[in-house]
Amino acid sequence: MEDNQPPLPEWMKNAHQYELYLGGMKFDRKVLEKCVEAAKESGIENEDLLKQTAFQMYYGELQLKSTNRIKGNVVFWFWITAGWILIALLGGLGIGVLSSLL
Repeated sequence: MEDNQPPLPEWMKNAHQYELYLGGMKFDRKVLEKCVEAAKESGIENEDLLKQTAFQMYYGELQLKSTNRIKGNVVFWFWITAGWILIALLGGLGIGVLSSLL
């Protein structure tokens, strides 16, 4: 079965060494291979349907990773914003104290 596969394009031969982006999302070959194995285990015999199913699973997995990254960014920016608000309030309080002393 391995012998019947077409050769990889030049830009994918060393894909494990470089970060490869497709459609703005990082291409992860390991995840794609796991999705292809899972699609084969489901018993799909039509090759086109197998490829479509594997790609949908891969795309769904990348969307899940992207969603988790966005959630992490929301928490990060919440604390950054809260920190700046705290700094502004303390700065205003400090200016108020200084102006009352002078």
